[in-house]
Amino acid sequence: MGVQRMWFTRLSGTSYTTIKIKYKPMKLKIVFITVLILSINPLSGQDMPVNQYIDLMLMRGEYDKVIDTCRQILDYDNLNPEIHYRMGIAYQNTLDEDLSLRNFYRAYSLDPGNKAYGFMLAKAYYEKGKLKLAEPLFQELCTIDSMNWGYASYLTSIYMQYNRYDEAIGIY
Repeated sequence: MGVQRMWFTRLSGTSYTTIKIKYKPMKLKIVFITVLILSINPLSGQDMPVNQYIDLMLMRGEYDKVIDTCRQILDYDNLNPEIHYRMGIAYQNTLDEDLSLRNFYRAYSLDPGNKAYGFMLAKAYYEKGKLKLAEPLFQELCTIDSMNWGYASYLTSIYMQYNRYDEAIGIY
């Protein structure tokens, strides 16, 4: 196998220019196969663009599209907490509290160390009036990040509703 030549003609302004390229067919095949393998590899960072696309739809208020997209992704990757989390946000914005709560619970159960998942689950419990379930989550969040006023506000509100005023004052 020797060096082969390819000619490309392109329009440059108002005239055509012919470009001559030398290449070795074997090297071109290796480069093509390498690019193909890297584009198929699941470790090549394919999740990030999908998450950004879903975030963009959430910002635009396209909640039904987010739900459909998340469902399609969950059909083949049901253990992805980010997708459950984003789907929970979409359901929350469509005022479907039950499905929102279910998705936040699933995201938190898959990644219990994530503060965002824990907060959204605790908040969903709080909004549904399930204060006994929300309280330990807010306590844990306050322990992890004692300077976050959002966590402290919800926890104080729970304490006040149960007439535990000393505990509520202790937070502030």
